[in-house]
Amino acid sequence: RQPMADAQFLLAENYGKGLLCLSVDHGKAFALYVQASKQNHPIATYRAAVCYEVGAGTKRDNYRAVQFYRKAAALGETLAMHKVALILLYGKMNQRKNLKEGITWLKRAANQADQEHPESLHDLAQCYEK
Repeated sequence: RQPMADAQFLLAENYGKGLLCLSVDHGKAFALYVQASKQNHPIATYRAAVCYEVGAGTKRDNYRAVQFYRKAAALGETLAMHKVALILLYGKMNQRKNLKEGITWLKRAANQADQEHPESLHDLAQCYEK
């Protein structure tokens, strides 16, 4: 079923950005991200979390956003690991601070950091500095 999840994710991206002659439709993009997430597609799960956080194509819902961020992180999505770490380190999105778990997620994200997404390395260095 992964090819279907990949196709749903790509179609969601096209709706979200108005590519391939499609009109921007955040509602359709969100629905497709959620469908791909049900098949454990990591980046689609992360994008669904972002939609919940900012209210793109759905009602803003911090609780659901955190659930989707955590799922994406558990699926190995580096950006989600970083986001979960920041949520826990700073008590964002109505979550209680949890420094130990936050540092754990930040270390996991830092282990997967690359040139495109080095943010977790910087944030981990700041934690060690403090």
